[in-house]
Amino acid sequence: MRSNRLVSLSLLGAIVLGRVVFAGAKEKSANVGASYFQSLMRQQLTAWEKLDPAQAAKFYDQDAGDVFFDLAPMKYDGWKDYDAGVKKTLAPFSSVKFILGDDVKVHRHGALTWATATWTADAVTKAGEKQRLAGRWTLVWEKRGRRWLVVHEHFSMPIPQTAP
Repeated sequence: MRSNRLVSLSLLGAIVLGRVVFAGAKEKSANVGASYFQSLMRQQLTAWEKLDPAQAAKFYDQDAGDVFFDLAPMKYDGWKDYDAGVKKTLAPFSSVKFILGDDVKVHRHGALTWATATWTADAVTKAGEKQRLAGRWTLVWEKRGRRWLVVHEHFSMPIPQTAP
């Protein structure tokens, strides 16, 4: 009888402890805020500065149904397509340094988060030409397991304005 009571109390203690631990983890996940996603954006830009999509791949969902818009071409269907295509876009460059704008806006809704920002970049071509670029960036992350992965991205530059 005493051993049954001890087993029951131990089991009850384990259940209570488990609920506390999992509730804390759930609360921590729920409290992921704008600064977390802004940090992810900076990490992504740093990865892209390597001019190798493999360095940025860990931030992106690998599903073939995801759609990514970059500077060119019109769109990429899935990470595999993006990986192959963006290599061509990056090929003329020897270096690039991205600066995330101070206008980052983050919106969270359950397992989805989207953010918008502007960016500038200092780039150098393999021919030695220096370029100053500026553009806009929209990201959509989805919570996949314990990670937030980009499931959609729009990275573009506006068409230069001509004088009237």
